Amino acid sequence: MDPAIRLLYREHIPLDELAPRTIRTRIGSFAPLLAGGTENTILAANELASAFLRHGGAESFELRIYNGVDRVRVELLDSMLSEANLTIPQDQEGQMRLQLLDEVTDRWGVLGNGISLVWFEVRRDELAAGENLRREM
Repeated sequence: MDPAIRLLYREHIPLDELAPRTIRTRIGSFAPLLAGGTENTILAANELASAFLRHGGAESFELRIYNGVDRVRVELLDSMLSEANLTIPQDQEGQMRLQLLDEVTDRWGVLGNGISLVWFEVRRDELAAGENLRREM
């Protein structure tokens, strides 16, 4: 990871029906930092928390928020989630999840080798301007 990005917040969240709401609340509390990108950041994080709830087998997951000079990065870590559940859409829900991540984030990805780390970034200039840039994966 880019050393210019520093950990701002970390929390273990129980993987239950309240997890998506908890994510929305936590991300929303950083609205001053996120500026015009708050809604998109909440939407992407909520979608990933919902996927963890639906497809994960762990009891909890970790939310990490990083702050950089030019971007904010959100990571969700679950040791039980299958990488394929997020990256290979088998149904309409999976296809919609990928489309949503492409549309509301600047970059996103999944890292997995026994652990699934789903991350996305919203660029600082995008936050200030409220505009979306080309997506990369």
